[in-house]
Amino acid sequence: MSFIDFAKRVKALEKGRKKRSLRKTRFPKRIYNTLKQEKEAYELIYNLMNTSSKSMIEEALKGYKIADDLNELEKTTSVSSVELAAFDLSTDKLISNVESAVSNSFAEFSKISIGERYIPAPVEKSLLNNWKNNFLIQCKSATNDLKKIISKDVYDSVMRGDALSIVKKKVYESTNDYTKKKAQFIARDQVSKLNGAINKIQQKSVNINLYVWTAVGDARTRNSHSRLNGVICSWDDPTIYYKVEGNTLVKHKRLASMFIGNPSEDYQCRCFGLPFIPELEGING
Repeated sequence: MSFIDFAKRVKALEKGRKKRSLRKTRFPKRIYNTLKQEKEAYELIYNLMNTSSKSMIEEALKGYKIADDLNELEKTTSVSSVELAAFDLSTDKLISNVESAVSNSFAEFSKISIGERYIPAPVEKSLLNNWKNNFLIQCKSATNDLKKIISKDVYDSVMRGDALSIVKKKVYESTNDYTKKKAQFIARDQVSKLNGAINKIQQKSVNINLYVWTAVGDARTRNSHSRLNGVICSWDDPTIYYKVEGNTLVKHKRLASMFIGNPSEDYQCRCFGLPFIPELEGING
């Protein structure tokens, strides 16, 4: 049963209960919030990069000589097969947690809007596998970038004649700083993209093709995203938006000041699409 049919059945069973309006319902900010999953991803990526950097630093400082360059480090494996296997399993757990969180968010939306929980069907594995492959590529690329940082720091220290203790401190500081920033970027960007992709597919799987753009609304929110906050949009055509004029949805082309795309498609976008169902609002779509 599609969500719309489910919602109509629930509403038909409501006896004497006050009619709800999705447009007038205030949904808590926690719906579609990904902070917990972002933290999980950050720790996963940070631990991988940190372990890799330590082994590469040890290799780079062996003998501590002018030959310690990028060519030498390229021979070093940044991530062992055992570490990759563990990382792969942890990534599967992360994906499962994100999908579960999005499904629960939809169920919460359903509970708040029509009074009953509705949980969409699981997402096809192909989408999740595509995301996983891209996520792994980005993480491996980040660990390889550490080689360049280590090589440069060691080379510069050799040219200055720094003591081994000084160069070791310098390399650990620079790699740790890069690791923290890169892990945070990948975690926030990729978890948001997975969250948005699952949200879109789940909604479309139950015949929900429209959504209300919902921005976080803090200082980090882009102006082009803020302009869309509260606006009715289409999953199928991100170049348009809708206005309720009278009792009808009227299509408009997005303004130049508005982002062209769906929530989470822009890098590090934290916006989400809240389901919008004209039939339940008595609006002509």
